[in-house]
Parts: sequence; C-alpha cells; structure tokens
Amino acid sequence: MSESQPIHAPPPWQLRGQGYIILIRCSREFGERCAAGVPGLAGRALGGIGTVMVVDYSESAVGPYRELLLVPGRFDVEGRKRFAVTDILVSSQPSVDNGRRNWGLPKTLAAFQRHTVESGNEHVRVSRDDRPFAELCFARRSLSWPVTTALAPGGWHTLVQPWEGRRYTTRISARGRVRPARLTECRIDDAVFPDFTSQRVLSCLQVASFSMVFPPAAIEDA
Repeated sequence: MSESQPIHAPPPWQLRGQGYIILIRCSREFGERCAAGVPGLAGRALGGIGTVMVVDYSESAVGPYRELLLVPGRFDVEGRKRFAVTDILVSSQPSVDNGRRNWGLPKTLAAFQRHTVESGNEHVRVSRDDRPFAELCFARRSLSWPVTTALAPGGWHTLVQPWEGRRYTTRISARGRVRPARLTECRIDDAVFPDFTSQRVLSCLQVASFSMVFPPAAIEDA
C-alpha cells in the first residue's frame, strides 16, 4: 500500500506499550476551560479526579506511535457522570484518522522525543511545527505490582466522546504492571495544551508494560 493512501483500521484494537499516568484533582473551572472548544462537552464539566497520560504504544492496529492526552475530570452527559478526553496528541496520522473515526477521540498530530538523562530519569518532549509545547521529566522506582481494569467499576474505564454530532461510548479493558514515579519537571505551553500543573497533582505512576483493548464504540446521535 502506498504511504499516501489512508489506513483504515476498524476496532477492536489490541495495543501494547508503556507510559506514565499523572492523577490530578481538577476544578470545574479547569474542566470548562479544557472543554470550551469541544462541542457536546462545553458547559458540562464537573471537575474531580482527572488524568494526564504519556504513552508509548509499541503495538497497535496502525503500528507504533506515541501519545499525550488529558481527561480533566468528569462531565455531565445526559445526567450521568462520564469521563471524556478533551486534548489528545499523537505521533501518527493513521492514529489521528482512525481514533476520530472509531471512537470520536479528538486526536491531532504532534512530534515526540523521548530519552533517558544521566540521572536515569526519562524526558519526554512534544512539539508542533518544530516548537516544543510540553516537556516532562519522570523519575521511576523499582517496585511494581499488577493491575487490571477487571477490578474497577465500569465507569472508571469508560469514555464518552462527542464527535461531529454523534456520541461514542467505549469501555476500555487493560492490564499491566505499574510502579511509583515522580514528575520532576514539567513545562507546558498553555496555548497549545492545558497547563495541568495549575491543578493539584495527586500522584504519578509508570505503567512499565500493559496490554489494552479498545472495542467498537456504541454510537448514537448526540
């Protein structure tokens, strides 16, 4: 297949990789600001526990790619509290195209660099048009333990995404190993990606390895 031809990769997707999860406590005002440009979410923010994720997918239906995403708490969707992604940047155009088509995820394209510095910490830089807008550095610890979404309530691993007049509801399943980590440095250009450091950072975990399934979404008119 020519590189110029689009890649159509319908669900389900089985993904593998590793990354970091930053848990934050979001104000309603922060959630509203993040959702301001997202039709179907604007005016619905509730705040609460949110997440920032920095992920390196080694396997997916469209090949390896990297990702930075934000879930700024929950939203009121038809009277129910639901999680939704407001900002998500990935390193692959096929991931952008299929993420929007399959699950209503508002993916956009960015460039990622990742390397380990002398201290052993891991540094991640995300850029657009050769201009960095996010730089994060993580310190890791050695102890790890297994986790699985099978032990969590369904609402905690379900996303509800409005996209182009439709609503996509996806219950994700995942398992892997996590260990404590620490966000040692963070610089965010708030004009490109919401500066989550304005909120309370609760904890940080490294997901040393994981496998994840994104099934077909339930799609309805929004």
